[in-house]
Amino acid sequence: AEPDLVTLWLRLAPSNLPSSAVRLLTAADGDEANAQYASHVVNIVIPGFGDERIQGGDGAFAFGRAASAFYDHFSDQYQTLTFVPRKSPVGESEQMNVNVMNDIAGVGMPLVDDRAFFDSEVLRSVQLLSAGFLAQRRAGLHQLAHHWGDMSDLADIAGVVSAGFEPERHTPLVSPGATIVGAVLDGTREIRRFSTEAGEVFRVAASTAPVLFHPLQLYRMGFLDPAQIPDITVFERQDQFDAVRVATPVVGTEIVGPHVTIGINDIMAAHGPREGPVFSEWNQAFVVVSDELVSRREMDYFNFYAKRAEATTGTRSYDGFGSFNEATGGRALLHTGIEPRDAMADPAVSESPDVSDVPFGAGDWRGLVLDQPLPSRLRRGSSLTLSGRVDSKILPDDYQFFVLRISRYGDPAAASKWTQSSVTGGRFSATLRIGPLPGAYAIDAFVFVDAKTPPLTTSAVTSLFVD
Repeated sequence: AEPDLVTLWLRLAPSNLPSSAVRLLTAADGDEANAQYASHVVNIVIPGFGDERIQGGDGAFAFGRAASAFYDHFSDQYQTLTFVPRKSPVGESEQMNVNVMNDIAGVGMPLVDDRAFFDSEVLRSVQLLSAGFLAQRRAGLHQLAHHWGDMSDLADIAGVVSAGFEPERHTPLVSPGATIVGAVLDGTREIRRFSTEAGEVFRVAASTAPVLFHPLQLYRMGFLDPAQIPDITVFERQDQFDAVRVATPVVGTEIVGPHVTIGINDIMAAHGPREGPVFSEWNQAFVVVSDELVSRREMDYFNFYAKRAEATTGTRSYDGFGSFNEATGGRALLHTGIEPRDAMADPAVSESPDVSDVPFGAGDWRGLVLDQPLPSRLRRGSSLTLSGRVDSKILPDDYQFFVLRISRYGDPAAASKWTQSSVTGGRFSATLRIGPLPGAYAIDAFVFVDAKTPPLTTSAVTSLFVD
C-alpha cells in the first residue's frame, strides 16, 4: 500500500531576522493586555477564531469579532483587513478574500455593502492568510486581486466549457498575458503565439518577472481604458492540463484544440462598462489572531513580512512574483503601516525593519555558519564567496569537501554552475564567478565525508538576484 501523504506548512524566517519595537494594549476594563502592535502588524487575542467552522463550514471564521477588536484600538482607514491565525486552519481555507464592499459595476462582481456589520466606513474586504502564506508574494497578490475578480465569465462569453480550480472566480486558459488569479494556469506560465513553418501555434511560455496583473485585471481595477485591452484568445480545451486544479505545464508545451477570440466589446456587452472608484493607493492591515499574545520573536517575524508586503522593490520571489506596485505596472501603492485609533494615547511605532534586498543571514544554511552575511543582489560578472565553518552540533561528521552550486530559475539542472573546495579543520571557503545571465538564483551548499559517500545537502536558499 502507498504511504499516506501529509502536507506540513512551516513558517520560515531568515537567521538574521531583525527585531521590532512592540507596544502592548490593555482591555477597556483594565485587565491584562489583549493586543499588541508593531510598525506594520497587529496581534489581538481572539479565542476560538476558527471554531465557527464547526457549524458554519470550512470558510466560517470570526471575522466580525476580530474586526471589532481591531477597531477598538486602530484607525478605520484600511480597505483590507488580513487576518493571520496563529493556529493554522485545517482544511482548504488557508487563503481567502471576502468582499465587504463592492461598488464597482461592469466587472462581473456582485455589488455588496456589508460595512455596517463591521462598523466601518472604509473597509472593502477581509482576508485570511494562514501558516506562512503571509510571507508568500503570490498568495498576497492573489488575494488582493480577488477584490476585483476574476468573475467576468470569459469562458461563458466565448462559448466554451470552463475547467480548472473554481473557474467561476478565476481566469480561464487565455492568451495573451499571465494571470495571478488563474483557474487553469499558474502565474509563472502564460500562453504565447508562435509562428512556425506549419503556421501559427500557441505554446506555454515562462512569464516575465515580475509577474504582472493581466490587462483585464488592470481594466477591472480601473487602470486601463477599454481601448487598451487586447483581443483575448480563449481556448476550447480548458481541461487539457487538469480538469480541477491549477497546472504548471512544461515550457514549450503546445496548446491543443481550437480557440475563440473575444474583445472588450464582448465583455462590456455581457457586464456593461466598468464604473466605480479607482484606487491608486490601498491600505492593508495585517492582524495576527491568537488565543494568547504571541511572543516577541513571532512579532518580529510577522512585522518583517507585513512590511515586505508594502515595499515597492527588492522583495521579489524566486519564481517571479514581486510587489503590488510592480504587479500593477507602477500604477498603485500598497500601505501596511499600523495607525492607532488614538494617536495621542497610543502613538504609531515609527521604528521598522529594512525589508528590501535583505542579505542572507550567516546561519541560513543548515549546519553551516558563515563568516558574514551574504548579499542577496549581485552584478553580472561578479563573484560569490561562501566561507565559514561546519556546525558540528548539527553536522557532527568529519567532512572533507564542500560544494557550492547556483541555479538560475527556469534553467535546466545541467545549466547550474558549481565549484568545490576542501574542508580543513571544519572550515570551508568557495568562490564562484557569476555568469552574464540576469535573473533569480538558488544557492545550494553540500558537504561530503569523502569522495565515495553521497553528498549531504545543507539547504537550498533563494533568492540571489543578478542584475
